[in-house]
Order: sequence, then structure tokens, then C-alpha cells
Amino acid sequence: MKLSIALLISLFLITNVFAQESVDKWEIEERVDDLGDKTGKKIARYVSYGTFSNSENTKLDMIMKIVDYGIAENDEGMATIDFFDQNNNPANLALTTSRGHFNVSLQDNTVMTFRAIASVKSGLLIRGEDYKSFFKLVNNGKSEKINFVVYESDFDEYGSSTYTGHFHTKKNDQIY
Repeated sequence: MKLSIALLISLFLITNVFAQESVDKWEIEERVDDLGDKTGKKIARYVSYGTFSNSENTKLDMIMKIVDYGIAENDEGMATIDFFDQNNNPANLALTTSRGHFNVSLQDNTVMTFRAIASVKSGLLIRGEDYKSFFKLVNNGKSEKINFVVYESDFDEYGSSTYTGHFHTKKNDQIY
């Protein structure tokens, strides 16, 4: 039930991600509730460009968006990573909600693997301990360029798409 609620929240909040104008830069802003009132909680957003390939196409342009919702009162963190084509249509990483993993490559060519949840008509949800380990990297304060790759087949046995791109880790003044 908690997973379903978190997935619904991420789908609802993804529409707010399109308001971001900056690319390859973390933006911190205050969250708002359903009525548009500020909540006092912060959210960090990052938009980047990348490519995706599948059985029919190779290296088509895509948009990648990370939204860091931070750690809630229950000490559970949550973030989403979503992929969109140039018409802002979301990628479907799985036919049903499923667990899998994605890889990132650091500047020294070290590869790290992180677990996530893929849902229908949405990207990846990272939460709990997986959130903490991923955002230990994201919040390193170095503004490092990190490359990533997501294989749809790691989340769905019928998946054939590959999503590649990059993001930068947060600078010290972007960590909240």
C-alpha cells in the first residue's frame, strides 16, 4: 500500500517538474501542497538530456529528470528519475510495478549500481536505504558529472530499451 501511494504521489508531482527551466543544474525550491501553499519543505530538481534506444530506434533524444523529495519525518527518503521523449511523453520502463537496478559511472570510471522501482507510465522510484546510498553520491558537494545507463530489461523481462545520459552531483550550497 505504501509503495502504491508513493508511486501515485510521484506520478502526480511529475507535472511540476516541467516547470523547471535550467538544464544540467540542480534547483532547490520550496514544496507546495495541493492548494499551492508552501509547506516549508524543500525539493531539488535536475533536468538533463540523453538518448534512448530500442529495437526500432537508436540514440533518440530524451529528457531525464531527477526530483529529490528529501527525507520525511519517518526517516524515509524518496526521489524519482523519469525519462521523456522530446514531446514530453513518459517512458514506460515496466508493464507492471517491478524492482530492478541502474548503473552510474563516476569520473574515475568506477561503476556503481543502485536499486530502484519502476512503475507503469513512470520512471524510477528510489526510496529507503536505496535512496540514502544514491543520494550519498548525489550530495557529495563536488558537482561531478556522472553518467548513467538504465536497461529496461533490468525491470521488465520484455523490455529492450536503453536510457543513457548524465547528471551532476550537487554543489555544497545545493545540499539541504
